Amino acid sequence: MHEVSDALVANWSINNRVRLPSAVDLVCPHCGRKITFSLHWSGISDTLMSTTSRCPACSKSSVFVLVDFQALEASGDKKGRLFIYPAPNVRSPIEGITEVVDFSTELQRAYSSAVNVYNVQEWNAAAVLCRRLLEGIALSLVPEEKRRGSLYQQLQALPEYRDLKAPIMTLADAIRKGGNLGAHFDLEKEPNEETVA
Repeated sequence: MHEVSDALVANWSINNRVRLPSAVDLVCPHCGRKITFSLHWSGISDTLMSTTSRCPACSKSSVFVLVDFQALEASGDKKGRLFIYPAPNVRSPIEGITEVVDFSTELQRAYSSAVNVYNVQEWNAAAVLCRRLLEGIALSLVPEEKRRGSLYQQLQALPEYRDLKAPIMTLADAIRKGGNLGAHFDLEKEPNEETVA
């Protein structure tokens, strides 16, 4: 089972004060295409619910499950956590990333956005968000006087303040270049899955 982020829910409905996802944008676990699953729920409950939905491309079914219902503060409606089975071939956030002291709430949001956009196969946006995350990490690690320079200059200064090995610097430079490719329009060059991955 794979948990589905609320950011991927395209439409919600409410039935008996239970908030239900009715359309979810995901990568099909069977054919790998980015599609919208239509979800139709019956037997409304606030403990456990399940339904199936067919991929409009390959016609294979996936199971969706709602569990762990919690009351929403603003409305009092209940909302559960959504899971899909089988799991689509997507990236998940690195376990324990939220416990890293230097990884601020802002960096966590930027990281989560990059993972979510990657998972919907928007390669230009994923390249740009990876570059944005890298810039946020660099800004958080270099001193104030080095923050005014370009991302390239910040990355060059980074080893003076953190013990980084050559492979990390090579990776950071690749993300910077891939982000440049995604951020700047070029008729002949465009990011793809290989660039972003």
